[in-house]
Amino acid sequence: MYKDSDESKNIISVFFHAMILFCLLLHIVVKNARVIDYGIEKRKDQWTKEDDERLAEIVLHNVQNGKTQLEAFEMAAIELGRTKQACGFRWNKTLRGQYSQSLLAVRNQPPTIYAKSFEISVDKF
Repeated sequence: MYKDSDESKNIISVFFHAMILFCLLLHIVVKNARVIDYGIEKRKDQWTKEDDERLAEIVLHNVQNGKTQLEAFEMAAIELGRTKQACGFRWNKTLRGQYSQSLLAVRNQPPTIYAKSFEISVDKF
C-alpha cells in the first residue's frame, strides 16, 4: 500500500508539473501574439525607420487633407499591422517632436481636397 501511494504521488507530481509547463508555454504564445479579426498575427515590437517614416507620412497627409490624427492612426494601423493605439503612442511619444515643423506647416496649408475641387470648379466655369 505504501509503495502504491508513492507511485500515485509521483504520477500526480509529474502531471502537475506538466500542466505548469503547458500553462507557461501557452502564456508565452499568447503574450507574443495578438488576435485580430481574421486570425493570429505575430506581435511587432520593434519600430523600424521605414515604419516611422510611413506613420509620419500618413499622419501628415491626413492632417493636410483636413482629417484627424485619430483617423491617421487607424489607417496606419491597417497598413503597418499594428494597433491604432500603438501607432498613436509612437507618434506622440517619439515622432511628433521630430516632425513638429512639418506638422505645423501642413496645418497652415489649405487642405488639398478643397484645393483640387476648387480647381475643378474653376476649370468648368
